[in-house]
Amino acid sequence: MSTGIPGLDQLMGGGIVRGGTLLMEHDGQASPHSILTNLLARASEEDMALTIVPPVELPPKRLRSIIDERIGDMEELLADDRLFLVDFANIWENTKRNVFKPQEHDTDNPAAVLRTVDDRRGDRPMFTALNVEAQLPVLDNDELRQMRFWEEENLYQPEDTTMYLYNPDTLSDELAAFYRNGAWQNLRTWVNDNGLQYIKLKKSPSGYMGSTRLVEYVTDEPYMRVQRLPGAGDGDS
Repeated sequence: MSTGIPGLDQLMGGGIVRGGTLLMEHDGQASPHSILTNLLARASEEDMALTIVPPVELPPKRLRSIIDERIGDMEELLADDRLFLVDFANIWENTKRNVFKPQEHDTDNPAAVLRTVDDRRGDRPMFTALNVEAQLPVLDNDELRQMRFWEEENLYQPEDTTMYLYNPDTLSDELAAFYRNGAWQNLRTWVNDNGLQYIKLKKSPSGYMGSTRLVEYVTDEPYMRVQRLPGAGDGDS
């Protein structure tokens, strides 16, 4: 599936693998939100349902404005079972259909939430974006691993595609390695001392694995592009 971002599809050999898992690592300074936003927009355009565990640093008002601008009216998407928000961080108002709060309500335990989402999405394939850090107040390391395998085994359809986001510095080495090993594709983005943002393809069945690109933000959609470094070949790190 295309990311919709000039240069990123080329780096990844066409985009993200349908039915697979993409891991997006960031250093806490480089924002992964533009990539997340574009993937959500592309998935919605292809009539996929969307499930989001929102990043803790992306507050409700900001996420709502992004969804309204790039994807569609958030209220309608929630009401029509095309968008599901799982609020592990417990910062959203639980007054809307398809906003779930596992930390606040026992009936919203993660397994029950995922079953409800699976029932309500119908025949639509699902694009899921999960911020790993946001789940830590509710799930410990073993529960995170168990939930990932349980969901994949019991709920996933062939074209369901998942994106995990995290800052590896906030996780144990063991847990970070678990997500890296389980991902089909792995991107890492960071900001250097000069304030430039880079992105590297660390793992993928296609594309230019090991290559680093420069991230630039622009004023028109999709608001970013990924460019080859001056003087670098496609395979250069």
